[in-house]
Amino acid sequence: MRPDLCIIGSDPVGIEIAFAAAGLGVPCLLVTQTDAIDPASRPALQRLRALGCGIIEGTGAFADKDRFIFGECSIRARRFVLATGATSRRPAIIGIDLPPLWDARAETRDAGTQQHVLVLGAGPLGLARATVAHRSGCRVTILAEAEMLPGFDAEAIGILRPEFARRGITLREHVDLTTGTIHADAGSFTLTFTEGPGPITFTHIVLDCGLVAALDGLDLDKAGLRLEDGRPVLSPALRSTNRRIYVAGDATGIAASLSHGKQHAGTILSEVLFRKSAPIDPALQTRLALTSPAIAEIGLRESGIGPGQRGRYRFYRVSFAETGDHHALKKGPSGQIKVIATRKGQICGVSILGEDAAELIVPFTLAIAKGIGLQTLATLPIARPCHAEAIAAVARQAVIGQLRSPGSLRLIRFLRIFG
Repeated sequence: MRPDLCIIGSDPVGIEIAFAAAGLGVPCLLVTQTDAIDPASRPALQRLRALGCGIIEGTGAFADKDRFIFGECSIRARRFVLATGATSRRPAIIGIDLPPLWDARAETRDAGTQQHVLVLGAGPLGLARATVAHRSGCRVTILAEAEMLPGFDAEAIGILRPEFARRGITLREHVDLTTGTIHADAGSFTLTFTEGPGPITFTHIVLDCGLVAALDGLDLDKAGLRLEDGRPVLSPALRSTNRRIYVAGDATGIAASLSHGKQHAGTILSEVLFRKSAPIDPALQTRLALTSPAIAEIGLRESGIGPGQRGRYRFYRVSFAETGDHHALKKGPSGQIKVIATRKGQICGVSILGEDAAELIVPFTLAIAKGIGLQTLATLPIARPCHAEAIAAVARQAVIGQLRSPGSLRLIRFLRIFG
């Protein structure tokens, strides 16, 4: 078999790539293990068949850099895309396989106060699922080996942490999970530590301790793929060390790949179909935590600025409460927009805390990508009342700061002479 494109795996990003390629008339083939197919993806696979994309269910492996062997069938595709997904990394806790994983889709209908969800890890995925479980009526306890949301803005986290406590979500940070042991009780489980917090009784568990790319059994060494820490070594265009093979979605081993799946698909399709390089710019990738309130960030972090470099930047922040519209909107706890910019108003980084943070970050993403400064954002005609009015408000802070510069003040005094 010699298709132009062969997608290995049924990760949603791989299915989206297959849809786009088949829709453009490109001969493509999707190979996946039967037990790895999400039941929710079955209708999508049926639509792919209708578009002319071949679907093969079963196991296979690479025989060399150009061939993928599936049973007695040999596949020589012009390009391969690995979209095999990933599994959650399991911490070294004795009995970690005993409790069932909490599934929002399966448990929401039956969730109640009798359920106690234990979340191991305080990254974006774990906190998002903790928020959903709490909204479903479950008790929630979060244990983290490090800080809450490592790599996010410390100021936003300082506002979010007491909000979790107010809602009744227990958060314990800097816990050594490797000293824990899980025991099965009647209808529940108990986690005890030799060093750490007291016994925790729970019914379900959520894992957010990193991702492990599901690449076992593919004989990637024969295909010339190099791995580091279990993750494939990739170029900014998601090309592996074998020029014919790309990796997309969770198989990259990057936790944020789920929210950037469409960008993965666009980058690979641009390279494979149009031979046009479209590398992913890390500075334009949004960091999103769907908590309540949510946090969305892009670009430079304040923690990434050295002590001797802070003078190069200006820091602006506006609380949604300051716009005068927050109480009228009644959208929950107040949040804020924080912008890091150069002296000339070019945006370097943004952190937004608020229920609609994911939507409010979009204009800043466009501004950074196109080099639009705060002066332009300050002139946006934004309808009121809405939290987007804070975008113009934070931009006006930069304009006012520039107007108060010695040069601007001298110009104002000079023009006053003419009346």
